[in-house]
Amino acid sequence: MAQRGMALITVLLIIALMALLAVAGQRHWLHALTRTASQQYQQQAQWTLRGAETWLLNQGDKPLDERVQQLRLDEQTVSYRWRDRQRCFNLNALGQNGRIDKDGVFHRTAAQRVFAHLVRQQGLDDAAIGTLLAQIHTQLNASDNKQWPLLADKTEIRHLALLAEPRWSNLAPLLCALPTSELKINLNALQAGQTSLLMALLEGEKDRSQIVSLLQNQPERGWPTLDAFISALPGGAGSAVSTLQSIAVLESQHWELLLWLADDQQFAAIRSQWVRHEDRFTLHHRQYGLSEAP
Repeated sequence: MAQRGMALITVLLIIALMALLAVAGQRHWLHALTRTASQQYQQQAQWTLRGAETWLLNQGDKPLDERVQQLRLDEQTVSYRWRDRQRCFNLNALGQNGRIDKDGVFHRTAAQRVFAHLVRQQGLDDAAIGTLLAQIHTQLNASDNKQWPLLADKTEIRHLALLAEPRWSNLAPLLCALPTSELKINLNALQAGQTSLLMALLEGEKDRSQIVSLLQNQPERGWPTLDAFISALPGGAGSAVSTLQSIAVLESQHWELLLWLADDQQFAAIRSQWVRHEDRFTLHHRQYGLSEAP
């Protein structure tokens, strides 16, 4: 009787083990199936997004509208948004240092002066500004490879102690890292969110209320000339006119294109950076998936 009981227990244990193996095998199969389906979706989505990207770039139109728009392609709806990348301060312009005149007086570059006014609005004093400029200059010139600016993304200076929170969060929307060492800011691209940047560009000669009023009264098609912009300034450009002439532009060459596909369970995106010359776009950088806007 005891032997029959042991045999029954053994059989039940074997059945339970087989059931566990079956459940585990089914679970593994489901995970593999889900993973394969996700990989197939991502691959197909990338081809769809690249196709939409090519179609948009071949239109030849100026990417002026920065609203979220949609494009129907391959029985899928692609969402996309252009972003003007010349309504921000290009950190790579800080790679050049100022000069010392014959009297031993140090003169900052136009880019350094604008950046100094920008961070002064965040509570930095002159000594701290000098330290921060030196740290960024050192980082930009830390390599002998000068083919491309060293900063590919603005977040590469986020580790600096003088840019700790909340200062970084306040400055980040006004900063970028473009594939050039020039600082060219598009006056016609500036909006209410870039008030601090325009104040810095004018080297602090105008107060915030004057800048807000100026942006609110911007012509619908933008300022046609730099002289028209200067004429619209309360009291003119003052001593900042030389800075404006060296930095300000009225059209943008650097653009970002974000495209994405999304449904209830899947998501795919491409963020690409382009340089526009007349009606042609040249790719500088392409990134797959979500990321912080450079």
